[in-house]
Amino acid sequence: MGKKRDAEHRRQKYLIDKYLRIRTIDRVRQHFPEDDGWYEVRTAVDQLRGANEVLDFLDRSGRDPYRTFADIKATLFQAREGLAYTRQSLDKTGFLPLLDDHLDIVMRSVRSSALPDDESEMLRALGFTELAAVVDELVDLLGDEWRAGSARGQGVAREFGQHSASGTLDSAISAVERHHQELQEAAQRSEADVAPPAQLSLPTKERRWWKGLGQVVQGASIAVADVGMAVGAFKFPVSPETQTYGAVVSVAAGVGTIMNGVGDLWGE
Repeated sequence: MGKKRDAEHRRQKYLIDKYLRIRTIDRVRQHFPEDDGWYEVRTAVDQLRGANEVLDFLDRSGRDPYRTFADIKATLFQAREGLAYTRQSLDKTGFLPLLDDHLDIVMRSVRSSALPDDESEMLRALGFTELAAVVDELVDLLGDEWRAGSARGQGVAREFGQHSASGTLDSAISAVERHHQELQEAAQRSEADVAPPAQLSLPTKERRWWKGLGQVVQGASIAVADVGMAVGAFKFPVSPETQTYGAVVSVAAGVGTIMNGVGDLWGE
């Protein structure tokens, strides 16, 4: 059984290395100069870092986001902007169409041993300290769940069956934007004093929603960080493996993590 799994892994790696990555890394190097600036990648990282810090705290403490922070809308804004710029980055580099067409093949290869050796160090250097400490475990659980559930259409693979990678990102952005708008409108009603304070109810989401948002932001952070490393957006030494097989698998792991969390944003 072990030999069969090893053979399958080698076949998946071959496909990714020799064929699939041509649509991403090689395309990027050919069409995007080094001085491009990569505004989308850097902006996504900056916004996601801020959102991730708040969501990590909420997850560890179990505290109510609406009572803990004076303006939780700021975190929702960061999450929305980070997700939107992540989507742009994935689309611009060709990763997104690659995953739309071949996500199942790539996800079957997702395991911590397939990540670049400097994955944790990279995330830590970019300010995702908590994520860096758990990324190996997160990726192994995700890959195991995908391989176990894809044939049965369960777990994260169910989300893949319902939506493409790009559709999942669009769904996540829409869900965050919707709640941000709800809170914005509530704040405007309060300022306008259109009703007695007792009649002004704050639209809130359950803990499950915020936990799902935490997963979505973690996934986007992994994906866009690895895009940035692969295309040289950050001044960080990377191995050749990071720029080929490791980059594709890491980005897929990020998108898979988004798929894991997005159902909670819609109450699924």
